Amino acid sequence: NMDISVIIPVYNEAGRIGDTIETIIAYFNKSDYQYEIIIIDDGSQDNTLSVIQAFCEAGHAIEIVG
Repeated sequence: NMDISVIIPVYNEAGRIGDTIETIIAYFNKSDYQYEIIIIDDGSQDNTLSVIQAFCEAGHAIEIVG
């Protein structure tokens, strides 16, 4: 059961999505909330998905849609 779902639409955000995800994870790791991050990719042409997949492989609760 998730308390909070954070939904982030992205398109060619490789340069900043990593910092955004790190900030969200740091915030929720200080709380008692169960959370998930849902990334909606609209066909990014850069390395956005690679950046996000690195967080997934590290075991974070991230779902990629798109």
